[in-house]
Amino acid sequence: MTQFLVTVGTSLMVLVLSSIGLSWLNGATIRLVVRRTGKSNSELLVMKPGIFVHEALHAIVGWLFGLRITRFSLRPDIGAQTAAHVEFAYDRRSLRQRLGVLFSSGAPLWGIGVLVMLLGKRAWFASVAWAAIAPATVQPDWPWVGIWFVVTVLLTFGASLSRQDLKNFWIGLPFLGLILSGGYGLLLWFAPEKLSTWGRLNGLAILSVCVMAGIALVVNRIVALTTRL
Repeated sequence: MTQFLVTVGTSLMVLVLSSIGLSWLNGATIRLVVRRTGKSNSELLVMKPGIFVHEALHAIVGWLFGLRITRFSLRPDIGAQTAAHVEFAYDRRSLRQRLGVLFSSGAPLWGIGVLVMLLGKRAWFASVAWAAIAPATVQPDWPWVGIWFVVTVLLTFGASLSRQDLKNFWIGLPFLGLILSGGYGLLLWFAPEKLSTWGRLNGLAILSVCVMAGIALVVNRIVALTTRL
């Protein structure tokens, strides 16, 4: 039972808590800008890149899982209280498409997180292997650091899940739990030594989420400072 919690349980916990927590933190940054400017996020030029990437990631991941895109709009929907939106049609009997709903709903958060981390690797650790990354191995490439900073701030405005995104996330989560549980059973039966690798990957995921949360918090504080000026 302990091994199940370390693998399947931890994977699901990291996914759920990080999705909710990072969405809340990045959403707080968006609300801060909106409150200080008195404009909606769809009216602010600084937020448009994040909005575009947000919706594009929804669409791309949904398409990869076989979802049919019925609407893609970058215009605000007052009734739905959204700055932009993507609508899908899917077969509820299809496990693949139900999982597509899950992954496409969270795609903006994780997709933007990966983009920021990859660009950060180029900016701060250009010639350092991933395994060797540490405070002592920082090698800033200042032009790239500037690019990373601007892109990070702009994309943070898109790295937040809406209420509908979270609703879709919950739709697919039970199916992901079943798949992970099935995978756990297969590994336990055929390759139990691989379960320790799963546990290590969960540790890496936790570290990655902490880095993303740290970046989101720094951006939040920078926005809070600059909007007071």
